Formats: sequence, C-alpha cells, structure tokens
Amino acid sequence: MDFRTARQILRSEFNEYWNTVVETQAHPLFYWYDADHTGAFEMWIDRNVEGCTCDIVPYQAVSE
Repeated sequence: MDFRTARQILRSEFNEYWNTVVETQAHPLFYWYDADHTGAFEMWIDRNVEGCTCDIVPYQAVSE
C-alpha cells in the first residue's frame, strides 16, 4: 500500500444494536503517501477538506 487517509469525525454514536455509527467529512483531511514504497510516508493536508488536489499541500507542524 502506498497511501493512507484520515477523515475528520463530525459525530459518533451507537445505533439500536450498539454498533458505532460515525459521520465523517466527505473528503479526507490528511493524506500519507509513500512514493518509493519504502515505508517512509510523507504527510499532506487538505485544510479546506473539499477534495480538490489544488488545496492539498505538504503538512508542516506548527511549533510554539
């Protein structure tokens, strides 16, 4: 596998059978991509969470 994604959870609840039901954004917030298939993933973020490739940029952590 050369990519992974993570979606923002909007709501989580249990249904009548006690199964977890999760509502998420339609598009992923984070993307991880391993271009060389070496296990070293690069992290990308779609801050607008709209799925447009023009908005997906490398993630840079902000330190204070």
